[in-house]
Amino acid sequence: MSERPIYLNMAFVGQRVTGQQRFATEISRRISAQSTVIPVFVPSWIRSRALRWLWVQLILPFTTRRGTLVSLTARAPLVHPRHVVVVHDLFPLTNPEWFSPLFAAVQATLLRAHLRFARKIAVVSEPMAEEVRRRARPGMEIVLVPNAPSEIFLSRKETQSGLLERLKLVPAGYLLVVGSMDPRKNLPRIVEAYDAMSDEQKRALPLVVVGSGSSIFSGSDVEWPSGVIRAGYVRDDELVDLYSNARATVFGSLAEGFGLPVVEAAACGSPLLLSNIEVFRWLCGGTATYFDPLSTASIAGVLRLVMDTEPRGEHQGLREVSSRFSWERSADQLLDAVTGPARAGLPVG
Repeated sequence: MSERPIYLNMAFVGQRVTGQQRFATEISRRISAQSTVIPVFVPSWIRSRALRWLWVQLILPFTTRRGTLVSLTARAPLVHPRHVVVVHDLFPLTNPEWFSPLFAAVQATLLRAHLRFARKIAVVSEPMAEEVRRRARPGMEIVLVPNAPSEIFLSRKETQSGLLERLKLVPAGYLLVVGSMDPRKNLPRIVEAYDAMSDEQKRALPLVVVGSGSSIFSGSDVEWPSGVIRAGYVRDDELVDLYSNARATVFGSLAEGFGLPVVEAAACGSPLLLSNIEVFRWLCGGTATYFDPLSTASIAGVLRLVMDTEPRGEHQGLREVSSRFSWERSADQLLDAVTGPARAGLPVG
């Protein structure tokens, strides 16, 4: 594969930065510096979302047909003769009810094509690799290319974003939830569990919710009780301040492909309250407190535990969680997979 030109699909540029876009931004910054890699952008004059999508499906695979195409997000063509695709999750296939019908149908079609026809597939976690292996064509090469915390989260510098002051928060004086208004983030149960706390507890530890909605998700109605502060979409420097000063950060996801905010929170030293799902166990092992994400009572139990306990120092394993992952290593692993020969059934890890 290395004798052919390598084209990097940059169609994600301009999208709001969430998990997939963060991955694509960090990886593309590193591998596009290689002289053998050619970044390919959607022409700037194409403004319409529909036309940009058509360009990805029709023009991109045609103009890159003589080389290898690397797609880092779900904004990828259906077919290409030599396609290396990063699969972040399989949720449009496994849980289409979490998305709008159109988004689920389109993305499920793309995933089925990639699982069958891609030259190689990169995945972001070991649990995701197992799921992909069960669904991909026999012998598909699967490469592990995890997410990682960015430097701003690792440096832990005082960012002086001013967000805590604007939200009237004090260090160790609030609980934090980070995630889009996506049904799999399980916000209704987390909020219901928080609402079961006493008024005194809620005054002492408000629940700060970071994240915004999107038209791709199906409806997820949340009734916001007293004590909840909705921060919406925040910048990275503001997120560092929130992670670094939270009494604990709560992630109640029903499923994740990786869980990048968990690693970012760990890098900032925030104690972690996590749903007991396989990928979170793979990420954090014994450094977190786990709960049953389907049980409001279980979630309420860990919230009470935090509220009834004096703030403690950082768990020594949190730095180890974040140090396991590196954008440099992941970029090198992906580039090695792209330039190396196809090897059927290559083990991940």
